[in-house]
Amino acid sequence: MFCPECGRELEEDMAFCPQCGRMRPESHPDTTSFVTTSETVTTTYPVYTPPESNRSVQIFLVLAVAIAVIGAAIALPLLQGSIHGSLQGQSFSVELGEDSYVGSESRSIILGNGFDSEDASFEFTDGNATITLSEALLSAKGNAIWSLKRYNDNISDYESDGLSLTLPVTSAHRYGDFTAKAVFSDSSALTFTLSSLVFRSYEWKYDGGSFTLQAEIPWEEYEAQKNSTIDRISSNYLASHVSDYVLVTDTVTAIENGLRALHTKAYGNTQNDQDYADFILGYVQLCYTYEYDSGILYHQDEYFALPVQTIAQLGGDCEDTSILAAALYKAAGYSAAILLLPEHAMVGVALDNYSKPTLSSGEILKGTVGTVTYYAGETTLDSFQQVGVSAGEYNGKYYSYWIDTPGNGFFPAS
Repeated sequence: MFCPECGRELEEDMAFCPQCGRMRPESHPDTTSFVTTSETVTTTYPVYTPPESNRSVQIFLVLAVAIAVIGAAIALPLLQGSIHGSLQGQSFSVELGEDSYVGSESRSIILGNGFDSEDASFEFTDGNATITLSEALLSAKGNAIWSLKRYNDNISDYESDGLSLTLPVTSAHRYGDFTAKAVFSDSSALTFTLSSLVFRSYEWKYDGGSFTLQAEIPWEEYEAQKNSTIDRISSNYLASHVSDYVLVTDTVTAIENGLRALHTKAYGNTQNDQDYADFILGYVQLCYTYEYDSGILYHQDEYFALPVQTIAQLGGDCEDTSILAAALYKAAGYSAAILLLPEHAMVGVALDNYSKPTLSSGEILKGTVGTVTYYAGETTLDSFQQVGVSAGEYNGKYYSYWIDTPGNGFFPAS
C-alpha cells in the first residue's frame, strides 16, 4: 500500500506514513445498504464554494481534503457589521506546558518516573524519542539490557543498545503509555515511564488577529471513540440520543479551556455570551475541513464521528463538525443542540441575549425547544460566519422552512 498523501510505500505494520504523518487508510467494510438521493437546488444567493485554504495547521493525522456542499446548498449571506478587525496585527497563543516535549508534527511526549536524576537524559528530535543512560551510571553498573511495554503489553519494535532506547516511530505502537526498563550487569534496574500523545497545533485568523492553539490527545481516548459501537448512520437515533454523541472528554475540555484563554487574552474577559459563542464557532469553521464520509476517512456513505475522532482527523462532514462544536459549547457551559435538516446538520447554541447582525441576504436561523431558544451555527464553512446567520436552502426554501417538518429541528444535547 502507498500513502495517499505523499506516495511513499507503507509497510504492513505502519499505522502512519513516516514521511508525511498521514494515517494509514483503514478498511471499513460497509455491511449496510444505503440509499442516497441527489437533490437539485436553486438559489438566488451565491452558492458556497471553498477558496484555497490559507490556514496553516500542523497535524498528526493528515487526511485528504475534500470540500463539498452536501444535498442542500450552503450560501454565504451578505453580512454587515459583524467582525471589524479590532485585533488587526495582534497575535495570541496558548501552547503546551513545560512538561511536554514536542518533537514532530504528529506527537508530543510527557515524561513520568525515572527522569528526575542525572542517571538518564531524554531527547526528542525528528520524531525520535530516546532515553540515554549516563556514562557514569554504566561505568558503575555495567551494560544495560532494555525492555519496553506499551500499557501492559511487551513490544519489540524499538531500537536499543546498552546505552539508549528509542521508542517506536512508524508502527502501530507510536502512541500510548510506555514503561522502559534497563537491567544492568549487577542485576539492578531503572524504570522510566512516559506518555506519547497525539500533538495538534492550530493557527487561524479571527477579527484581524492571529491565533495559535496547541493541544494533546491521549491515544486511548481516540481509540475508545473510534471503537465505540454507537449507531453511526441513523439520523433518527442521533436525534433521540444526541447526548451520547456530544461527549465532553478531557481533550474537548482542554481545547475549550485553550479557546477561553485565547479569547480572554484577545478581548480582556470571556463570558458565555454571543461573542465567545462566535469565537468557538470560528475555531471549528477555520480549523476543520469538510471531508466526505465515503472518502478515506470512514469508507461508507454515512458515519457519525464522535468529537475526538473529528479532532484527530482534522475534519468531517456536517454531522461530525456539528457534534464537535456542540461538545465544545457544552464544555464551555452553554446549552447546545444538533440541528437536523434535510440532508444537512448544524450546531445549535442557546443564547439569552442575541444581537442580530444586519443582513442584506440570508436569515437568522433559530428555534425554541421548551423554553430554550437555540441559534444555528454553520460548521462546514472555511471562512467565519456568525452564530445564527444562515443563507442555506433546500429545494429552493431557506432552512427555517424545514425546522418544524418531521425528523428535523433542534435536538438538545442535555
